[in-house]
Amino acid sequence: GVASAFNNQEPYELCKSQEDKKCASKCFTSRFASGTMANKDHETDYWAWWINERMRTVRQTCDAIDMFIAPSLHLKKRFIDEFDLPSEKVKYLPYGFDRSILANRQRIRALNDPLTFGYIGRHSPSKGINLLFEAAKEIVQNDSQLANQFRIVIYGRSDPTTTTNLQAMANAAGVSVEWRSEYKNSEIVQRVFNHVDYIVVPSIWDENSPLVIHEAQQCGVPVITANQGGMSELVKDGVNGLTFTHRNASSLAKALLQAVQQPNLLDRFSQYSYLYSNDRQVPSIESHVDQLIDLYSTLTKSQVEEQENLQPKPIDSLRAPRRITFDTNPDDCNFSCIMCEQHSEHSPHQKARKEAKIRRRRMDFDIIKQVVAETASLGLQEIIPSTMGEPLMYRDAKGRTFEDIIKLCRDYNIKLNLTTNGSFFSPQGHSVTEWAHLLMPVLSDVKFSWNGITQTTQERVMKNSKLDKQLKNLIEFLRVRDDFANQGKNRATVTLQLTFMEINLLEIPQIVKFGISLGVDRIKGHHLWAHFKQIKEQNLRRSPEAIRRWNQCVLECKNIARQYLLPTGKQIKLENFFELSEQSGSSSIHPQSVCPFLGREAWINHSGRYDPCCAPDQERLSLGTFGHVQNSNENLMKIWTSDAYKNLVNNYTKYSLCQNCNMRKPPELKWTYSRVSSCGTYHICLNAQQPLYKYRFKNVLPFHSPGLAPVLDQTGRAFHINEHGEHVYSQRFDRTFGFYEDLAVVQKGNHWYHITDQGSPAYRSVWQWCGNFQSNRCSVRDFNLKYYHIDRVGRIVSGPHSYAGDFREGSAVIRSSIDGLFRAIDENGDFLHSSSKTTSFFDLDIYHKGLARARDENGWFFIDRTGVDIGQGRRYRQIENFYNGQALVQLRHDGSRCIIDEQHRILARLDNCQDESRADIEHISKSYWPSFALKIGLDQKTNLLQVDHQSNDYKSNLREQIQQVWTELGFLKLSSDQKTFTVTDRGHLLFDRNSITRDRACYWLRDQHISAWLPTFDFQNQSSSNVDVFSEIAKTPDLVALTQRVLNSYADQDWHGITSVLPTELFRASSVVDLGGGVGALLREISKHCVNQRLICIDRPEVIRLASTHPKIEFLSGDLFSGALPSSDFYFLSRVLHDWPDEKVKLILKTVFQQNIYA
Repeated sequence: GVASAFNNQEPYELCKSQEDKKCASKCFTSRFASGTMANKDHETDYWAWWINERMRTVRQTCDAIDMFIAPSLHLKKRFIDEFDLPSEKVKYLPYGFDRSILANRQRIRALNDPLTFGYIGRHSPSKGINLLFEAAKEIVQNDSQLANQFRIVIYGRSDPTTTTNLQAMANAAGVSVEWRSEYKNSEIVQRVFNHVDYIVVPSIWDENSPLVIHEAQQCGVPVITANQGGMSELVKDGVNGLTFTHRNASSLAKALLQAVQQPNLLDRFSQYSYLYSNDRQVPSIESHVDQLIDLYSTLTKSQVEEQENLQPKPIDSLRAPRRITFDTNPDDCNFSCIMCEQHSEHSPHQKARKEAKIRRRRMDFDIIKQVVAETASLGLQEIIPSTMGEPLMYRDAKGRTFEDIIKLCRDYNIKLNLTTNGSFFSPQGHSVTEWAHLLMPVLSDVKFSWNGITQTTQERVMKNSKLDKQLKNLIEFLRVRDDFANQGKNRATVTLQLTFMEINLLEIPQIVKFGISLGVDRIKGHHLWAHFKQIKEQNLRRSPEAIRRWNQCVLECKNIARQYLLPTGKQIKLENFFELSEQSGSSSIHPQSVCPFLGREAWINHSGRYDPCCAPDQERLSLGTFGHVQNSNENLMKIWTSDAYKNLVNNYTKYSLCQNCNMRKPPELKWTYSRVSSCGTYHICLNAQQPLYKYRFKNVLPFHSPGLAPVLDQTGRAFHINEHGEHVYSQRFDRTFGFYEDLAVVQKGNHWYHITDQGSPAYRSVWQWCGNFQSNRCSVRDFNLKYYHIDRVGRIVSGPHSYAGDFREGSAVIRSSIDGLFRAIDENGDFLHSSSKTTSFFDLDIYHKGLARARDENGWFFIDRTGVDIGQGRRYRQIENFYNGQALVQLRHDGSRCIIDEQHRILARLDNCQDESRADIEHISKSYWPSFALKIGLDQKTNLLQVDHQSNDYKSNLREQIQQVWTELGFLKLSSDQKTFTVTDRGHLLFDRNSITRDRACYWLRDQHISAWLPTFDFQNQSSSNVDVFSEIAKTPDLVALTQRVLNSYADQDWHGITSVLPTELFRASSVVDLGGGVGALLREISKHCVNQRLICIDRPEVIRLASTHPKIEFLSGDLFSGALPSSDFYFLSRVLHDWPDEKVKLILKTVFQQNIYA
């Protein structure tokens, strides 16, 4: 909005961007507010919501519009830059005018007549008439004699709210102002342009393409206007008119004064007038209409071409049908499914048959045998017995049963594809186990009819069924199938087949989960053939709302299939789970959908009649009559190659039955066979090795389901395109990423969030960073650098963490923000290993095929989903995931790499990938004292090379000890004069800038570790000192934990394999005590080889509190000098005595030997 200056208000600022909150506070609450401060925030929130909804609706509408026409380049640029319209959708087309009414201008002005400035238009504040008066007043105030040299004429309808104020301003301006009424546009030349010298357009609004400027220029009247928007586009200062600074009265005064003082400008400006045509005329209305028609024709032509291209690919018929379905016994079934054409309680067929006392229809086995014999050698691969009745109940008039069909398949080496209701009811009385053994050698696939996960739904849809019996039969059949496969015999696939209906819609995702849990290979369904009016409301294609719920079900089922894998590690197959178009209602078939049956499969009804597809019997008769395989002059192959059948194959889309057939398959989308071009600016279709579309971008990323790819255009705006290169929504972002589980990450400014394929936010929150959705969960990071997991609607399901990884196989890895350790969580944010003794790790990887890589203080190992170490304590330097039962590992003791199996047996040893010296150094770095020496030496390289025989301070003594260790390890060499040290070739490995060895050597030795141990070195160099280092350390709990962590790091390494050198008596002893045993590293190693021994670890109380529990070790607080030690067969004093002066050592030994034991 704009405020008027003549109401003593400052002009409102121009709106530079659309922001919901800003628009609500500045443009709505200020105009529509209740006026009470108590409601202010509530009203602002309401209008912000209202504006957001309005803008969302407008953007959705824009997506449905094929072309926008902008009458000015200024408007085109604004809508592209600020409203994110695609540039290819916005066309520039100037207005057209009726030139006949803009002709024959005759302006006659005497030499001394004042110059006339005219204004045409409304008296509204946005038009800036007040600026014109202010500018005139400024001119007159500066030079009163100029008042007689120009005048102002105002044309237009008066406004009761503003005209009076404007007239008062005009009177105060000190210049002649004449007010004239509105006029007919056909009289604009006679009424206006014949009486003015300039037209002034002083608008303070961001005008688009003012009509009055075009009209004035067509008549040769120069224009004075602001240098803003479409106004400055039409008038160039000093060329065809004058311009002034927008909203600046003083700048306008200068332009008016220039016109008054330079009357010769009139003729010059008049000659140039309109700048965008060779003849200086504005576009005519006729040419404008022609261009509009051309633009419209361009659109309609492309749509016609698109419709012509939206035809299914021609069917290339096979030499012979690959599969034949025989309607063996359509009248035999022990169930009454509500959707069945024959056996539904709503079907009249069986009732009519019984009333007419007609025998059950059953195919003569000889028909099956004849057709199979004819086609088996021509490409027949499998047969399907009856799909309308229960095929296992088959028995023809001569007593031949389903077992004869099985034998026929064996004789001709073809497969049997079976559809059954799962009851396994048959005349022979075979059990499910017996049927399974009979079928398995010839079976390709068996489809169990399964229409509900609950007993209520299953038995409502499949009347007379018993869910518990069907479930028992299914499990037993799967068991036999798996036994056959494990013996290396035929492995048939098992499918759950259902009809998609309202009655079972909510249970379909659970059916998918159910199938996965049992190890079913496939879930196959089809939409309802609503044969009867009683079930029409079950049709999920009946309305946009029903289709919308079906499409949501599809997404949920696909997510489940991705999230939960079969026991084989594969993903379950979902057949016919594809989304429908909401706009097309019952005609929701993609126009390029292909019939999967014509030219590939054949149907033979019970009497031998040839049918082209699986449509309901009465409906498929509308496709024509093709022949009968039992006629003397006909057989299946003659029908297959007949003109009548070929005509149907070539023209099936013209038949109403085919046009809306549920069975037609949508086309394979081109994007699924595409890759990014080598230049990264477009996508290439792999099949044709041609660009997928005509457009070029600055950068593109690969396509993801649902067929969208992230792109960055030449202006730096990011969005998503379809496989035609067209944008799919109007919004624009700074960065876009691929769709995962139908949501994509976008970045706009500092905000990251997810969008739908419509470009709308998936939830309301924003983040500093977002990951991709996996298993309906996504990791995000907030602006405090904390990680969380969110669900699809933005709800937090876990966190905060210092790190959160992606979900896979139902779990994700998080790093605690409290202790820095890694743990696995499930989809609800609960710890996955809550029942395991070990729930946290130094490092942890995501699960891969049921196993995860984990690391503790001793190294890397593998855990199962319960958190159990499958290697029974084995640790490695590095490990890779298991693939096909084998994994690459690096051994700890020598750095060599091996291939192991899941029992951790070494299958192959690989060449060591490192130089021997480098591997040796890594091994050395695992022990604390050598690694400490490495760290200090690396930090003090220069001092380390010097020899100082004079000083006797602490630092010199420490340097000498470090030099001695480096020399023993082969890193330094003392010169012959014993004055300097030089670094050996082996030592230079440590100073390599990219040295992995050095980094690993220093892993534990951070500054705080060093400072913790400096008192120890000081104490050791002063053997007479009575300082109790451990008491000093005990004063700082953090230092206690740090010290024990360091001690344990090398103790675990050094004690590995210690049991091989211990006396055998130890393993026959009833008890073993480790004095000063820290957190139990030594006893933990011994416990692996002890059965019934009592193992006791004694140390200071602050140390014992840090020890983790162990089923075989008792941790006791104790004092080595008090004499109160538990009785035991063995005592260990490992790395204890060297910490104390001789007097303390004697006391310790005396305490031990007073126990009269073997020590």
